[in-house]
Amino acid sequence: MSATNRGALRATNDFYATPTWLTEAIIPELKQRLPAKPNILEPAVGQGAMIDVLDAAFPDATLLGLDIADVPVKHTERFSIFDNTDFLASEPSPEFDLIATNPPFTLAQEFIEKALAFRRPRTDLNNREGLVVMLLRLNFLEGQRRAAWLRDLRPSVYISPRRPSFTSDGQTDATGYGFFFFDGRGELHWLPTER
Repeated sequence: MSATNRGALRATNDFYATPTWLTEAIIPELKQRLPAKPNILEPAVGQGAMIDVLDAAFPDATLLGLDIADVPVKHTERFSIFDNTDFLASEPSPEFDLIATNPPFTLAQEFIEKALAFRRPRTDLNNREGLVVMLLRLNFLEGQRRAAWLRDLRPSVYISPRRPSFTSDGQTDATGYGFFFFDGRGELHWLPTER
């Protein structure tokens, strides 16, 4: 997601690859919250920028990537990517410890709502509910239509002091970004991303 060149044509399917350093910044928090062998879903995998970081950070994880477009398809014993798969039309399978992505901006709320249905439920044996993490513009917190919905969900926001670039020329836009953890805590954190 990017606000870059707002007046110009947007990238096809709102494809803006997440910089590696930005995903790496949330790994310590994810390691505290996820089990040792998590099931991870990346529902807008694109070319794999985010899922590759998650794969490296969680070598015992089972990973599934989906994308609506043609993307490089990858299958290993614990890692599968399927292209031409519409996450929003998928049947929920509530078995994931983590659903994380940089969603298409125009469909961000829909992605969040759908991802919440894919979370592993909290059980007596496992007191951890699956976690939904989305990279969003900080101004996603604004808006009268989303206010009651966000107030109910109370996401924690991990703000990046450094603005990411979603373009090949390294330029950034005039928008702040952060990872929204849909955890019901409603906390604010600042990621250590000042270069």
